[in-house]
Amino acid sequence: MEDNASFSFRKRMILLIKANILIQLLILLSGRGRIFTEYWGATRYMGTFNDPNQLAFFIFMMLLFGHLYMYEAKDRSYPVFYAAGLFIVLKTKSTGILLGIALFSLLVLIWFLIRVWKTGKIPVKYWLIGLAASALFIGFSLYVIWPPADFDVTLVDYNMLTRIQEKIWKLCHGGLGGMLLDRGADRLLQHPECLLYGAGEGGFDRYPYNGITNELHSSFFSVWFCYGILPAGLLLYWIGSKLRQTRSYQWCAVLALIAESFLLVNYRQPMFWMILLFAAAEKNRIALGREAK
Repeated sequence: MEDNASFSFRKRMILLIKANILIQLLILLSGRGRIFTEYWGATRYMGTFNDPNQLAFFIFMMLLFGHLYMYEAKDRSYPVFYAAGLFIVLKTKSTGILLGIALFSLLVLIWFLIRVWKTGKIPVKYWLIGLAASALFIGFSLYVIWPPADFDVTLVDYNMLTRIQEKIWKLCHGGLGGMLLDRGADRLLQHPECLLYGAGEGGFDRYPYNGITNELHSSFFSVWFCYGILPAGLLLYWIGSKLRQTRSYQWCAVLALIAESFLLVNYRQPMFWMILLFAAAEKNRIALGREAK
């Protein structure tokens, strides 16, 4: 009985994931989605949400949940919804979420290739050819997207490519300090005492940066800065204890989410914790099902 209920729940979750992506896609194609305007006039798409990053994060979560649930259910339609979700994220121009999706896609590819490698059906020479081709592709891609020294995002066509070039330009010219400033993380260096005992949530005007008042755009660093080393350490220990139950294919979603969360504040989102605790919840569900029998 438990197995049937679990199967029904999984099927409903898959339908919900597909419906969420499809609804946002239809709104985008209909031209009825909301638009966010930058201070110099450039625009970003945000659909039914109040911020482009909110929409991008929501779609990112749907892609991760789709990977977890559709793999278990052996649903082969996932690539179609992955492509639709990626199309929506590109319209939001969210580089942080795109980085998360890129890492997720890379991890899935590596996981798949490892499985193929273990079968021993493909000769080593083909693996070497594939590795060389991948290196050439990466090198060529970097050559194409690398921004010029005088790059200015306000003077070019504003799209995902130029947004990526903007981040590369900032990293090259501002270094790690510039990246920290862009994420509001300079306060980690300016107020290291808060990493010990915590600064508390809110009150962002206490730590202005570059004339801007905003929160620290990093989930784990934000928790550490706001609550101090002891609560942050206990939280990381608890998360680690849950992640030990994560299976190989599930790590693709978990690691991508963790990496992306270093650039954005996601820990207030329930879906963030649902992804991290997915494996532990599945294990508990199976255990409860066996006890019920």
